[in-house]
Formats: sequence, structure tokens, C-alpha cells
Amino acid sequence: MEPDSNEKILAELQSLRRLARRALVTFLVLFATFVAGSVWDFGSRDGVYASANRALRVMDYDRAIRIAEKIAAEQPQDYVVHDYLGNVYLRSGSLSKAEEAYSRANELYPSEEISKILDSIRKTRTPPAEPTPQP
Repeated sequence: MEPDSNEKILAELQSLRRLARRALVTFLVLFATFVAGSVWDFGSRDGVYASANRALRVMDYDRAIRIAEKIAAEQPQDYVVHDYLGNVYLRSGSLSKAEEAYSRANELYPSEEISKILDSIRKTRTPPAEPTPQP
């Protein structure tokens, strides 16, 4: 090989090495940003859900309702939050509030599952019709 071609190869390898370093640094920065964002989001919403779930496990329905209502107030357009709030109300035995929460969830994102839950709540809340006496 000629000395000129060796220099060209060496220059090209150095260029590739710089490119690889830049790509690695960019990847590490993006990865660190992603991890930090995930940790931040996990702490905010999932931590609150965990608190509400702990309250439900020990049957502290008042605390679970307060937490779920707070989440719903902070995120009024999130159907999952209203579905969760309906579940908390349902477990506490508050059927009218459960119906309201599930209705809101169904307005935001209609689903067959939520519709079935609503139908079940409405059937439970409606007293059975008295049979008409026959002559």
C-alpha cells in the first residue's frame, strides 16, 4: 500500500471513531433523560394509586375515596381515573357515586365493560317492580 492510502484509511478510522463517540454520548444523554422522566412520572401518579390501593386493602374507604377524588380532580379528562374512582366507590358501597364516576368514564371513553358495570349498578339501585295483583 502507498503511504497516501494509509493516511486516508487512518483519517477515515479516526472520523468513524469520533462519530461513534458522539453517537454513544447522544445515546447516553437520551437514555438518562428517558429514565429520569420515567422515575418522575412513576412517583407522581403511580405512587398516589399505590396509596389508594393500600387504603383499599385495609378497607379504609374514606381515605381511598379522598385519594381517588384528588386524582380525578387533577386529571378530569382521564377516563381511567374515573373508572378507578367508580371502583373505589363501588367497593365502599356508595352506588350512586359509583354510577356517577362510571358514567363519566363511559362518557370519556365508551366501553362495553364499563357499560356492563353501569347496567349492573343501575339494576341493583332500582328496586324490583311489585307484581300487579290479579283478580
